[in-house]
Amino acid sequence: MDPATLAASTLAILSPYLIKAGGAAAEKIGESLPENAQKLWTALSAGLHGNPQGAGALKNLSEDPTNEKSQETFRNLLKETLAKDPEFLDQLIELFENARKESIQQSAVASNNSNAVNVGGNVGGNIVIGNNNAVNHLNKKK
Repeated sequence: MDPATLAASTLAILSPYLIKAGGAAAEKIGESLPENAQKLWTALSAGLHGNPQGAGALKNLSEDPTNEKSQETFRNLLKETLAKDPEFLDQLIELFENARKESIQQSAVASNNSNAVNVGGNVGGNIVIGNNNAVNHLNKKK
């Protein structure tokens, strides 16, 4: 998995937990996560806290996980960090896969004015994002 994909996927898997934590301090969020997501958050914290911008990005993301600027900053810093550190990349890939397997949710999470959608588990069908959309499903028999 490349750094950009892993950064975006990591944010997608952690977002529902961050939103549920409701702006808790970055240090406290790990306590409320499922085991593998907690390991992923702990590794992220350790890997990014060496960089002052990384620590700030984690703090901002934990305080307001629906803020698009915070999400973008986090993704970009994580992507840059992973590109420079292949060992950290390998570690996060393994932790991400474990957290992904643990996350058996079937939900969509999107905030006001957001185009981000997080879907977990085996979900089929259409996903429509935007405002005031209507989906008409016509089953015509021929």
